[in-house]
Amino acid sequence: MTLLITVFAAVIVTVLWYNRKDDNMRLGILLFMYWGASIMWFVDAIFEYVELKEAYFTPALEDMINDAFLGVSVVALGMFIWLVILLIKDPSGNKFSETNTWRRYLATNIYTEYENTFGKHYVKGMVGWNYETSQNKEVYAANTDFLTSDIENLNLTLGTDNKS
Repeated sequence: MTLLITVFAAVIVTVLWYNRKDDNMRLGILLFMYWGASIMWFVDAIFEYVELKEAYFTPALEDMINDAFLGVSVVALGMFIWLVILLIKDPSGNKFSETNTWRRYLATNIYTEYENTFGKHYVKGMVGWNYETSQNKEVYAANTDFLTSDIENLNLTLGTDNKS
């Protein structure tokens, strides 16, 4: 019963995720949680079948009620975690960008002053040299419409490339 409830929740979230217009609701989180729980319950069912054999297919009513309650609890816990993540994360969209910046700047200032008095004559002079150089390299890449907004990787996007 637990397996059926979590698989049912996973299928519903998968359909919602697949038909989404954007991922502001971060349905990928629920998708991964419910399918992960479903796989876990499936493995548990296999081990229980190996242990119980034919008795696995005739569970007691109390066991079915406990399993149903556990399945609903797992789905409710997943919903709670999802809501907390929605409240914490920025729901404004999933535009991810990467920027690599490399700058090198060199500034050299050399100067000297000369000051002297020759009798009634006063001489003051300054000679200087200034050298500046700069090198810049910037790489920027951004994209939208992630397969899941939980993993920020430009290779996991479906939107339009924005590279410069």
